[in-house]
Amino acid sequence: MNTIKFRKNEAETSYEISFTDDVGKDGIKELVAAIANNKAISVSPFENASYLSLPHTSRINETTISNNEIENSEWQTNVEQQEATLAPRPSQNMSSSIGEVPHVNDLENSTVFECSESEWISVYAFYESEQGTKTFSQDSVKERYLKKRKTPSRQRNFLREWKKLFSETIQTVNENEFKFKPSGLEKILSLIKGERSNGRPFKSPKKKTTASSNRKTSVKPVEIMEFDIFKGESKTSLEEFLKQHQPSTSSEKILLIAYYAHIINNTDSFLEGNIDYAFRALNMKDRPNHLRQTINNIKNTKKWFKDHPNGGWTVERVGEIHIDRLRMEEKDGR
Repeated sequence: MNTIKFRKNEAETSYEISFTDDVGKDGIKELVAAIANNKAISVSPFENASYLSLPHTSRINETTISNNEIENSEWQTNVEQQEATLAPRPSQNMSSSIGEVPHVNDLENSTVFECSESEWISVYAFYESEQGTKTFSQDSVKERYLKKRKTPSRQRNFLREWKKLFSETIQTVNENEFKFKPSGLEKILSLIKGERSNGRPFKSPKKKTTASSNRKTSVKPVEIMEFDIFKGESKTSLEEFLKQHQPSTSSEKILLIAYYAHIINNTDSFLEGNIDYAFRALNMKDRPNHLRQTINNIKNTKKWFKDHPNGGWTVERVGEIHIDRLRMEEKDGR
C-alpha cells in the first residue's frame, strides 16, 4: 500500500489516500499535478475504489487548494522540481563568453587598427549581429559598412569582398539571413582584440637594433587599398591627372596621388594602401620602399599632409597650393 497525506495548519483538514502499486497510476498523476498547480481535482479514477480512505469528505474535487495552503502544509511533492529538471535550459548568452570587446567607434577612429575591406565588412557584421549572437542580412551589413567607408570603388567591389567571407567566416541560414561560423567568430574576435587567429599581436613588434649598420631592415608589406582611378563624368583619370601636373620627384607624385584619392574622390582621408595601389596600377617604378615613413617625412618637412584618426592622412592647404603651382608650371612649359 502507498499513502499520500495532506494537512492544513489552520482549521486543520487532513486528507489521506491509500492505493496499491498496481492501481490508480493515472489518477494519482492527476491528483499530484492538480494539487501542485492549484487546480480543482477530479477523482473519477478513485470513486469506486473501496481501498481509498478520504476523511472529512467523500469527493476531493469539492476542495480547491490555494498556494498559501500548500506552502503552510506539511505535504511535499517533487513535481515542480521534476518539471524544472526536464525543462530545457536557456542557451548561455554568447556575449558573456567572448569577453569585453571595443566599441565599433573605437575601431573606426583608431590609428593602429588596420585590416582589409573584407575584414572591415566582417567587423560591421559582428556588431550588426550583436557580437555574433544573432543573425544578420547582407543589406544591413552593406548599409552599415558604406555609411562609414563609402567610396566608389568600395561600393562597386562590395559583393566581391562579401563573397570572400563565406570560405571561413560566415554561413547562410536562409535567403538573405546569415550567421557567423564558430571559427569565423573566433577569427573576428582575434582581429578586433588586436590579434590574428594565430594568437600573435596584430601589430608587428619593434625590431631589435643590431650593431651592424650595414644590415638592411625588412620592408613591412603594405595592404593594398583600391580606390577609383578611372575617368568619370566629373573627373579625369589618375593617369591623366599626373600627366597634367608632371611631378618631378616621388614626393610630388605621392602628393598628387593623395590629392586624387582624398579630394577628387571625396573621401575622409587617404591611406598608405591607396598610394601603393596607384603605383602598382599605373606600373610606376619609383615607389619608395618605406612608403609609410616617406609619407610621414613629407608631412613633417613639407607640411602637405596631416594625420587622420583612421590611421591615414588628409591633404592640407599647403599641399593644395603646391599642386596649383605644378599646374601653372606645366602650363608655362616649366
